[in-house]
Amino acid sequence: MLIAFVDAAIMAVWTPLVAANAATMYYDCCKPSSSWPGKANPVYNPVAVCLADGKTVVTGPRLNDATSSGCGGGDQFQCSCQQPWTDHANPELGYAFAAMTTQTESENACACYVLDFAGARPGKVKTLFYQVINTGADVGGGGLDILVPGMGIGLMTQGCPAQFKTDISVWGKQYGGLDHDAAGCHKLPADLQHGCLWRMNEWGDSVNMAGQPRRVKCSQAHIDRTGCQRTDEKNVPSFEQAFASIRHGGDAHAAPDRYTPNAAVCGIGHSGHPMARRNYVGAHSNSISRSSSHSSSSHHIVVQKQTSGKGHHPGKGHHAGKGHHRAGEHH
Repeated sequence: MLIAFVDAAIMAVWTPLVAANAATMYYDCCKPSSSWPGKANPVYNPVAVCLADGKTVVTGPRLNDATSSGCGGGDQFQCSCQQPWTDHANPELGYAFAAMTTQTESENACACYVLDFAGARPGKVKTLFYQVINTGADVGGGGLDILVPGMGIGLMTQGCPAQFKTDISVWGKQYGGLDHDAAGCHKLPADLQHGCLWRMNEWGDSVNMAGQPRRVKCSQAHIDRTGCQRTDEKNVPSFEQAFASIRHGGDAHAAPDRYTPNAAVCGIGHSGHPMARRNYVGAHSNSISRSSSHSSSSHHIVVQKQTSGKGHHPGKGHHAGKGHHRAGEHH
């Protein structure tokens, strides 16, 4: 009984609720705010960022170059593996990445939260376990903006067309994206279709928050895709501790401190350095269809060559322009 009481007390202290009042969706392909080294201090490594193929992880001093963002004329973009997926053992539990305006960036960068949503039909995602990798500077106070391909590119209209060499019309409405157009998902770049169809088939119209986000330790699966882990996770409860009644198939397992990402998932290895170049069909690690090895030095040479002479990125690390989309809304 004493142990149970102590555990309950710890949970009350270390599972804080964060005030949030609205959930939207976006995907603009821009370099995330938390990808800039030194910007979010309490992390071991910044969020992984990729070249235009969405697979080649960038390393070295170019990460902190103000001209590097693909939304400002550079060649660094969102990695394609950073998109939503559903737990293989529990169809009502989803995983994602997001921008959030609650608290400061140093408090939120690479932190993970769990949030329930109302209105989900049985067998559809109603609980979302997500990692914050962006600031959502243009989202209202207390906003949560979930990264979902095809759900609106927002103000930063140049990112996705520049990364994938597509016409801007492929991405749907600037605010709202493809909305309920599942057929439109198949017109997106192949590596992003999984996340778009996830919204149509597995997430549905569940973007109505029920309660407030609750912080937990980030899962290995999240860090495998971002390479970013906070240094203050030791006293934060795991998903299993905070949500013992929610079953999962393993993706929710908490990452140990100083966790080294599994390079087979997103090509991120020791200290965030690339270990391999991967081809992604979807967000799941078991969706990788083929790969070819590249050394860290060869990646660095490619980055140096491709980033020279790029335009200036306005407001380095201050990511604006989310494609606000609420289920059922038309902008």
